[in-house]
Amino acid sequence: MQQNRRINLLPDCIINQIAAGEVVDGPASVVKELIENSLDAGSTDICVNLLSGGLETIEVIDNGRGIQKNDLKAAITRHHTSKLDEKSDVLKISSLGFRGEALASITSVAEVELSSRHESDLYPWMLSTKPDSLNVEPVPSAGNIGTKICINNLFFNVPARRAFLKQPRTEFFKIKILIRQFAFAFPRVRFRLNQAGLRGLSLSPARTMKLSDPRWHTLFGNNLSKSLVPVESEYFGGKISGWVSNTSFPSSRSDRQCLTINGRIVRDKVVQHAVKSAYGSLVANGEFTFYALSIVIPAQNVDVNVHPAKLEVKIKNSRELYDLVYISINNALGANKIILPNHGQNETPSSDGRSLNYKRDAQVYSHPPPLTFPGQPLVVIDTKYLVFLARSDVRVLNMYGAWEMILDERLSGSQDTGQSNHVDLLVPERVPPQHTEVIMLHSDQLRELGFDIEDLGLAGALVRNVPKILPKIDIQQFLTLFSARLLLGKDFHSSLRYSILNSIDYLNHNSPNHAMLDEMARNASATRIDLISLSVLLDGEFIARGLKQ
Repeated sequence: MQQNRRINLLPDCIINQIAAGEVVDGPASVVKELIENSLDAGSTDICVNLLSGGLETIEVIDNGRGIQKNDLKAAITRHHTSKLDEKSDVLKISSLGFRGEALASITSVAEVELSSRHESDLYPWMLSTKPDSLNVEPVPSAGNIGTKICINNLFFNVPARRAFLKQPRTEFFKIKILIRQFAFAFPRVRFRLNQAGLRGLSLSPARTMKLSDPRWHTLFGNNLSKSLVPVESEYFGGKISGWVSNTSFPSSRSDRQCLTINGRIVRDKVVQHAVKSAYGSLVANGEFTFYALSIVIPAQNVDVNVHPAKLEVKIKNSRELYDLVYISINNALGANKIILPNHGQNETPSSDGRSLNYKRDAQVYSHPPPLTFPGQPLVVIDTKYLVFLARSDVRVLNMYGAWEMILDERLSGSQDTGQSNHVDLLVPERVPPQHTEVIMLHSDQLRELGFDIEDLGLAGALVRNVPKILPKIDIQQFLTLFSARLLLGKDFHSSLRYSILNSIDYLNHNSPNHAMLDEMARNASATRIDLISLSVLLDGEFIARGLKQ
């Protein structure tokens, strides 16, 4: 370390690059900042055009008020903004972009063309700038009232930062999720997203806040829309509106959740915890349910200036916010029947005349057919714990844990899978387009394991073969979980393992999955694992007493 160095003022270029590291971490954050500026300008139509997921080009076009010629240079200068002045109360900020850092930060790490026509101008003016540009001046251009900003070659002069960006498909998918969140937050604004070769978005303005409106049908999709129930209430001086799913809609992806506080797209742990508490045991640890909530609370109770990218806010009375969310969702779910997964009617007749009794926490069945499974099954609890008789002992088998050991053995490569490592699906499974983009990035690794996935472009993809090493799994559940974890930045192998284990068909909705038990017994033997040794006596005495009663 050099000694006796003087303390000097950093050059503007370094200051802007440091600021860019806080504000801009990828194409999605650039799009967020630009859309916020468009919304602050009163835009009702915003179009985002991408090239290579924004790595090469991001173009945002709006129909807002525009920027006057003499303000164009100030717009790309750090700490310049039209949304605050010395009389402003920073504790009551209503605009989305107020820091005056976004455009300056972007211009320090990309090539920018800013073209804008103010409503008082006869034609637009355009300003072209690069990180090393000096004394650039606006020139006349062409276009309508509003602003068009084109960002080219993001992070071209910061290769270390560019190296951390994801593949174009992944970056495109992040932007798509972001625009969906904006579409929920600003229902009266038309949003469009375009990129050649990928399915974009076209969300027309909402006419009503009813789910029958085309805006919400397009945004949420047909299947999810059927499960949504409205939330509309007012407590403690705050208002909440939106929708929650009245089914257990588990996902390892929190990006399916839409939350706005006073019109801002934010992440808030208080709200997340309140939602989870309202759902209770319907949502497992590590899983998320769907919600789209808009919360309005007094501006003086919210500090929006706590996060460089404005993704978090600080709430003065967080307990009241928690109660507002919890009570509202609890009431909404209570007024609408909760549909529990894997639990049918109280009594469902089987094909041979015997009946299968269902309970909320357990499935009980009697006179099971002969199994290769080394024990007599008695009851399955929470779809994962099998209670069975082994000799004279009552044992509890964690089926998830059993498959965990079997799968680890197989994935390690010690299992001999023979000449062919895959089996053909009788009917190919379609991969939804929203999952295709990230899954196809890992198609080579999946193919080595035995997956055969055919890319159909805009139509998604088809899974034609699956690995022999897999137990019977729900393919759609696997694809959803796998793509979600990859988007969260998890590595390939841990994502694969987690997604398989959480997609195994432990039970069938209408009957105990005897085939699964047989498969477990066979696979345990094939991988040299003693299945009985996997049994764990969890509250065994309590279960035994309950059976005797």
